[in-house]
Amino acid sequence: MTGTFVSYKRWSVALFLILSAVLGVVGMIAPAYAACSNPAPLPTSFAAPCPVWSPSASSVPQSGTLTLTASPQPGTDYILTTAYISQGTAWNPYTLLGNNAVPNYSSSAASLTLSSAQLSSLSLGTHYAVVWDWLWDSTAQCYKGPGLNQCNTGTWRVQSFTVTASYAYSQSTYYVYSQSAYVTASLTVSPSTLNFGNQPVGIQSASQSSILKNVSTVAVTWAGGTMTGSADFLYIGDNCGTGLAAGASCTLNYAFKPSVAAIETGANVISFSGGTGGPVTVNLTGKGINPIPAYYGPGIGADSLNNHQVADNDVDNRFRAATTSALNSLISYNIAVIHSCPPISGGTYGCGTGGTMHICIQTDDGTASHHTTGTNLACTDDVQPITNNAPKLRTETFSSPASLTAGVLYHIHWHNTDPNPTSNFVSVDDEYTFDATVPRQPTISDTDLEVRSGQNGPDTVATHDTPLFQLTYANGVKQGQGYMENWFSNAPLISGAQTVREQFTVSGGDRVVSSVSLHMKRDSSNTGSGPLTVRLETGAGALIEQGTIPANTFPVGTRDASAYHAGWGTYTFTTPRTLTNGQSYHLVLSAPSDTVFCMQAMERGNNYGFVVPTFFGDGYGQYSINSGSTWSGFDQMGGGTNFTNADMQFYFTL
Repeated sequence: MTGTFVSYKRWSVALFLILSAVLGVVGMIAPAYAACSNPAPLPTSFAAPCPVWSPSASSVPQSGTLTLTASPQPGTDYILTTAYISQGTAWNPYTLLGNNAVPNYSSSAASLTLSSAQLSSLSLGTHYAVVWDWLWDSTAQCYKGPGLNQCNTGTWRVQSFTVTASYAYSQSTYYVYSQSAYVTASLTVSPSTLNFGNQPVGIQSASQSSILKNVSTVAVTWAGGTMTGSADFLYIGDNCGTGLAAGASCTLNYAFKPSVAAIETGANVISFSGGTGGPVTVNLTGKGINPIPAYYGPGIGADSLNNHQVADNDVDNRFRAATTSALNSLISYNIAVIHSCPPISGGTYGCGTGGTMHICIQTDDGTASHHTTGTNLACTDDVQPITNNAPKLRTETFSSPASLTAGVLYHIHWHNTDPNPTSNFVSVDDEYTFDATVPRQPTISDTDLEVRSGQNGPDTVATHDTPLFQLTYANGVKQGQGYMENWFSNAPLISGAQTVREQFTVSGGDRVVSSVSLHMKRDSSNTGSGPLTVRLETGAGALIEQGTIPANTFPVGTRDASAYHAGWGTYTFTTPRTLTNGQSYHLVLSAPSDTVFCMQAMERGNNYGFVVPTFFGDGYGQYSINSGSTWSGFDQMGGGTNFTNADMQFYFTL
């Protein structure tokens, strides 16, 4: 899931295909567990597991327990708190208990204890357990896994253990059972594990079923099931009645409705009377994901940054909550530049001390205009927030966080409580488009994201503006719009040998795309009639599809503040194209030399605390002045060159 204004929780992708492929063809040599010696030789794509990953025993009966412990190596920052255990051809996730130093990660020893019920759900024989640990590379500014080959990749750590039957026989004592009386376990469930896969947060999955069967020769009375683990797994009914006759079976039905973007596990422990054996368990697993939007890419178009003074005006940003949770903090963008005030003008960013910014989360009135009610759910004060000529992106925290509900509209409200607000104030900044459109952004509803300002309450809609902020919830979800500056004065041109591209590697699953849309202009320096050529190619340069957009689709504009005049144009693919997860691609723009197009870069807020998915995190924009022989990242206004934190303005439609 990628794009802007989407909720987020950090998650490292499990390499199921690599695990399955490697363990399917490479024989494992079991280590000596007491000493935790490494297997020799290590299978391909696995790092030495000791002392990072160690089971408490090499063999365990189904009636016993097994503890697997993961400890970061010296210099290793985090253990991923999701381990995977093989069951046939499947890899089932299990949650390690650690310190949760950051969401889904532990910086100290973390462990997983498999209960007898969980071991009973595993088939007899050898199983593999894998875990991943991360090292922070301060030079590359990224996390690297075991193997340390490149950012966000590496190798897994693997151990094996054997599950045995729980039968025990005494050499001195013998028992004789009649065939009709001896039953090892009266009830079975099949399948014993239900995996709901990826499921959008807040949306209930289709039901899945497990068959409960009485395999004994006597009737049993069902005492019911107890749901354990995550409450997001739902028991939605059965046709079992109060018991099962010998040989009879019935169906148990379950569903998954995740409340957070994360892997979750649960179980239904089924008890019975009248037969033999202990309870049986249906294990449940699934991953909550943020709802996949109908587009892939930044999905934002803008021409410059704009500011709204919080002097004798209030400012309001409306948003729709992405999750049900307490709202812990807010990052907004305030350019704090001291001017001589009063008097103040429309271009003044701030005056004096900056005043006192009283920032509140307020409810929506539910009318067609969607004004704030003025009812505060949480507030904080930022006193004298200004430093001359310094960007202001401090994280504002709420001492009593507001509890928000997914899908409901709320407002971020700024009010200046300084006694002399026109002498001491600062501005709230946002993205600005020279030409107002409806909707302001093609991928976001105006209802869900809007700027208002005005005296005695923010009652005037800023029709050219898109809010710029990031919200962080207590459950780890983040949402917002994280694009900031627009580098317009030195935006690269597209004409002749001058070309522009976005290079990206798909994450979050495959995308089947039908078209691509671009926000750009014809540069006023040369307004010829040659079309814009759009080329989609693989990361190795192999052509997937190429076509053109007529030149007059895009307005004529300048690269200064006098007349930006950018607009959206779309190329529709001749057939839907699949962008495969994990694969790299280029979206390349070119034009004949008689026409000059201009693509402005949008700077991400990742240097100021903003994170994916408030911006597109799968790639970055580049330009070439020699027909693609060499490429460079976009250049920032003011002299910086070859940046990798800016994107073209585009999106694919799914």
